[in-house]
Amino acid sequence: MVNMSESKNALLKNANYVKTRETQLPVYIGLLIHTETRKKSIIDKFHALGNSISYKRLMEILTNIVSDCYESEGVACPLNMKKRVFTTAAVDNIDHNPSSVTDKGSFHGTGISLFQHFDEDSIGEDRSHLSWKEREKTPRFQVRKLPDT
Repeated sequence: MVNMSESKNALLKNANYVKTRETQLPVYIGLLIHTETRKKSIIDKFHALGNSISYKRLMEILTNIVSDCYESEGVACPLNMKKRVFTTAAVDNIDHNPSSVTDKGSFHGTGISLFQHFDEDSIGEDRSHLSWKEREKTPRFQVRKLPDT
């Protein structure tokens, strides 16, 4: 049994990965795990078992979706937001353990919240939902460059 499991792991690590032959279930499982946990290690464990795409591939898909949205609409925001509605934003810095002398145990980031203000006259318009399209047909992992801000 050990030899069988070792040879299976060797096959998974050495297998040629072709994006055009990727099925929907491993993509969905990878997205689901990422949405629920945000844990790279769990996604990579599921990938090693052949149940999910790799974390690197997941990041490629998510980055390309954001890039496509920015190219088509000129903004990168959640797809459930409506067009033609007054929208405000709140931006704040996030500092955890800022007195730390090392980077270990501290976290610095930015939180951005978007608020849409609906009224009787303005219920807004649905934005066109983008379907992610594969631009690269090569088997290599490649993430398109995000636009400059």
